[in-house]
Amino acid sequence: MFLRIKGRHAAICLVVAFAAFLVVLGGVFHAGRAYGDEAAGSGGSSSLDVTYSLNRVKSSSEAASATDASSSDASVSDASTSDTGASNAQASDAATAKARTVALVTDVSTLGTDDAAVEDGGTSFSSITFGGTDAAKVQVRYKRGSADWTDWAAGDADQSAATDNVSCVQLKLDSEAAEKYSIVYRVHVADAGWLGWTADGETAGSEKDGAVVDDVEVVLVAKENSEALTSFLDAQMTKAHIEADGLADGDSKADSSAGKADASASPAARVNAVALTSTTSQVQASVSYRAHVQYIGWQASVSDGATAGTTGRSLRVEALSMSLSGVSGGIRYRSHVQNVGWQDWKSDGQVSGTTGRSLRVEAVQIELTGDVASSYDVYYRTHVQGKGWGAWVKNGATSGTTGQGLRVEAVQVLLVKHGQAIPTGDGTDYTKRATTTYTSPTILYQSHVQGVSWQTEVSNGATAGTTGRSLRLEALKVAIAGVSGGVQYKAHVQNVGWQAWQLDGAVAGTVGSGLRLEAIQVQLTGDVASSYDVYYRVHVSGIGWMAWAKDGETAGTVGLGGRVEAVQMVLVKKGSAAPSSSDQKVSYPSVEKPTVTYATSSHNGDWQAPVSNGATSGTTGKSLTVDRFRAQLSTATSLGSIKYQVSTDGENWSSAASDGADAGTKDTALKGIRLTLTGAMEKHFDVWYRVHVSYIGWLGWTRNGSDAGTNLSADSIEAVQVLVTTKGSSAPGPTAKSFAYQGQLNGFDIASFQAGINVSKVSGDFVFIKATQGVHYKDQLPSKGYDYAAWANQALASGKLVGFYHYAEGGDPIKEADYFYDAIKAYKGRAVVALDWEQTSNKLFGTGFDVQWCKRFLDRIATLMDARPLIYMSKGVARKYNWSSVAADYPLWVAQYANNKRTGYNSNPWTDSYDFGAWSSPTVFQYSANGRLDGYGADLDLDLFYGSRKAWLALE
Repeated sequence: MFLRIKGRHAAICLVVAFAAFLVVLGGVFHAGRAYGDEAAGSGGSSSLDVTYSLNRVKSSSEAASATDASSSDASVSDASTSDTGASNAQASDAATAKARTVALVTDVSTLGTDDAAVEDGGTSFSSITFGGTDAAKVQVRYKRGSADWTDWAAGDADQSAATDNVSCVQLKLDSEAAEKYSIVYRVHVADAGWLGWTADGETAGSEKDGAVVDDVEVVLVAKENSEALTSFLDAQMTKAHIEADGLADGDSKADSSAGKADASASPAARVNAVALTSTTSQVQASVSYRAHVQYIGWQASVSDGATAGTTGRSLRVEALSMSLSGVSGGIRYRSHVQNVGWQDWKSDGQVSGTTGRSLRVEAVQIELTGDVASSYDVYYRTHVQGKGWGAWVKNGATSGTTGQGLRVEAVQVLLVKHGQAIPTGDGTDYTKRATTTYTSPTILYQSHVQGVSWQTEVSNGATAGTTGRSLRLEALKVAIAGVSGGVQYKAHVQNVGWQAWQLDGAVAGTVGSGLRLEAIQVQLTGDVASSYDVYYRVHVSGIGWMAWAKDGETAGTVGLGGRVEAVQMVLVKKGSAAPSSSDQKVSYPSVEKPTVTYATSSHNGDWQAPVSNGATSGTTGKSLTVDRFRAQLSTATSLGSIKYQVSTDGENWSSAASDGADAGTKDTALKGIRLTLTGAMEKHFDVWYRVHVSYIGWLGWTRNGSDAGTNLSADSIEAVQVLVTTKGSSAPGPTAKSFAYQGQLNGFDIASFQAGINVSKVSGDFVFIKATQGVHYKDQLPSKGYDYAAWANQALASGKLVGFYHYAEGGDPIKEADYFYDAIKAYKGRAVVALDWEQTSNKLFGTGFDVQWCKRFLDRIATLMDARPLIYMSKGVARKYNWSSVAADYPLWVAQYANNKRTGYNSNPWTDSYDFGAWSSPTVFQYSANGRLDGYGADLDLDLFYGSRKAWLALE
């Protein structure tokens, strides 16, 4: 924040402090300024101790009056009288302000725009006195009138001898201080206002004849913000230095007539004319305007689409003033004011609205007068409380609201030459495009990035946004230059969907809502569309650069939840080659979550109407079986398709059909179904499905080519549900028992905890027995009642199927597999084997190497046993890691319990709605640790094997 301290008769002394410094892409930084008590500098930067005050020059009559008054005062000593008489040249009561060192700026809309009246306006100064312990670190020199620049002097040097008016000043820091700080400053010219900011030895002031420099503002900025400071200074709309010929630094002196004021005008008027002159080498028609804002007062003039007022601060505009330059004619305007209504028209610099009454402007109307109206339209728009920026209107139409009690918070005004494109977006952006010469057709675009705000505008294939930083694009602006025509574009936004088309620089997407862009579409309009194609592509999270889209096609993803992180656009002459795509990660420009549509034909019946996205096709409760099935996706086949197979016995499968073709034979009931996706669809989505089987009901959900149905001779499919979800999403519902096998097997598993059990007397189809742990332990101590080999022999003798498992300790996987094999090799070809992956006593569990370790163990034991081993884990662990390399070869034995209640065998145990990670479904399900079975009087782990004895034996 800035603070100005004013003396009753003395020089205006300023305290300038930046409350915050925010670097946004494009190098813009913001500052807030207010009157009041000084605020401490931002944390993180130590402050230089520098104060300063202006030594004002008084006129001879003012000095004489002061001398007479002092002489007639009996209480004043002779010495005082003498002192007073000696002060004719300088004021004696200059106040002192402290320059603060700060690191952040929070509001660019008010930095350097305070145009409040100067208390001693029109009174020049002869020097600046610097104080504080670091005053000597400040270096200063002056230009006074036509004299040469003074030599550099330390800030604490005696300058009392100086009496001439200062017209220009340069400030810098000594070499030590300059390593850490920049000194930033500007001057005020009487009747013209504040000039622009400059820094570190550059010139601030006016050498124009008659100009009175009467105020200075100073701030110290930490060097870690040098990039933002440079960008801010470059973006100043008003130059810091006006030369004697009327041109600001950097203007062309060959066209110096552009800066000349009417010779008959007063010196103050001539200076003001210079301040309003365009900084280009050619006079252009321009509209300048300023706003009187709540708590701020009059801001500095802005022009040609820039914002007067504030946004995002809930401050009312209370008055406006406008004028034209560079064109013959005038401008008139009026305001609708709170409790007043429409005021009379004002014109050419007069004040419309009120000051000092705290009344809001609610609406405005603006018109051109005289010659200018025959060549130009005046466009304007207002930022209204609770509504934001309204649409552009022109030539006397109302912008704002009446009768709603809403304040205008900001305004933008533009002169648009007849036949020129109509403004649609930000006024400053429009002016830039309208006044910049483009030698070839150019597409310009700008992105609003998470945590960064608006980046600098780029063009013709450059990247807008970021890559490798996981930051979402939130909004986008696009425009065409250098060619007749325009551009329209729209965005697909998180939680919103497709927005309406935006035109020529307007904002597509959202700002301030924290919502990601997910896809875009771009089209050319007008003449350019007949000669050029617009190509564009996006960088998407989890994918990278996608292929180029063109002329209204979708670029990005819809329904995947992927964020657009960057975008590139380019214009290509029709018939020319498309842009390079060597770095694209996929061969398609967009992916959209497809709608899956499917239908069934009932046995002895006709095809039902197609349904989609999880709806039921077929019947339930009518004993009508399904004999045929077909399905298709809503997406183009170039991105992939849906394939499906059917079975009439649950064991033998038809060849795959796809994309709406029929699978099955009329009047032959279906018992099984499989569905898969191909191409890009397979990469980004899962296809889930389940069936309703006669005499059983709905089975569990499964996905991506796994079997759904039954091989029970008396049962057939009666209904089907199909759903496509984003890859890795949760299952639509329970996933246990997606296929009802003939003779589904019940069993239990045991270890030393069940010492003394006689497995031949416990009911069940199979038993899993712990055999080994690590490389040092065998589950075998006959004297204590447990012996894995003896238990296996009991089971086999009683007709039970046998499985052995090894409890992993996370050592060398090959050594543990070899140890397991040595213990059970006598049962090779007679037992299923499994790896138990749990946390207790397992030093590698949860380290991130889980998958690699298990894969090596399983590969080894599979080779040694010539079998297909299972892996045991909880359902949570199955979902925690990417087990796809394991799941490709080895079935899952999963554990999940509904509760701790005692239970017997359960043919359809509970499981939650989440999937099983890389496995579509488990082969064995351990559903209780509190099972009670005939033949054993304590708790047992209960398991369900989804298959027949034949299927079990195939694993041995």
